[in-house]
Amino acid sequence: MKLIVGTTLAALAIAAASPAFAKSESFAKIAAAVKINAFDKADENWRRIIANRFSVCGVYTNNGDRRIDVLIEEYQTLADAVSQNDEPAAMAAGRRLAATVAASPRFEDCWQEISRRVGVKSRLASMF
Repeated sequence: MKLIVGTTLAALAIAAASPAFAKSESFAKIAAAVKINAFDKADENWRRIIANRFSVCGVYTNNGDRRIDVLIEEYQTLADAVSQNDEPAAMAAGRRLAATVAASPRFEDCWQEISRRVGVKSRLASMF
């Protein structure tokens, strides 16, 4: 029984990840929702302040990696692709951002907080 359930879940995960089953918004809607320079002022000091103020944005590994840094990096990759009008790269970057946000409730809470602070719609991640 465990094998059947595990196999079924794996098949569903693969199907959901394939482009044929993707339910993402159009590139035009996504490009309109992305603020290219949203995190331009998110320097190390700003990130440190936010991470200290909201523990969900802080360190999550033994290497000292912070959720806020990962989320901003993923968003910047998306913004760069949108600014270059590179639809395939933007869609791939958006899916990575969405997966990162959905990775845990702490990533999701951190995304809610930082996106609100820079004026990006927090639902952007759910558009992919």
